[in-house]
Amino acid sequence: MKITKSKIALSFLTFPIVSFLLFSTWAHSIANDPSSINVGTLALQYAVVFATTVACNTPIFWVLGLVVAIGIVIYATIIRRNVNSYILLNSALFAIFLIPIILAITGNSRFCMSFIL
Repeated sequence: MKITKSKIALSFLTFPIVSFLLFSTWAHSIANDPSSINVGTLALQYAVVFATTVACNTPIFWVLGLVVAIGIVIYATIIRRNVNSYILLNSALFAIFLIPIILAITGNSRFCMSFIL
């Protein structure tokens, strides 16, 4: 399997989009009036939920994990392109974009958000 630039670009696009769509679906499901939610407010809520999830659940581990994930992304995109590094790249992107949103949706950051908002 040849790892091309387009496959890498697709990974970089897929994970943030899936993360945002997952959050969007969740936000619409809990809203009193889903028609009042537009893309701008949804993007702002996404950023706040993402940041509070990281800030309220041991930020030092998130920072260390982010540094490792960024290192994996650099390794997989610049230094070595093979199947193993592509799998590592997708795992790192999953950790960066989806784990905080999954934690927020499942309720692990709601208590903390009540103090921030």
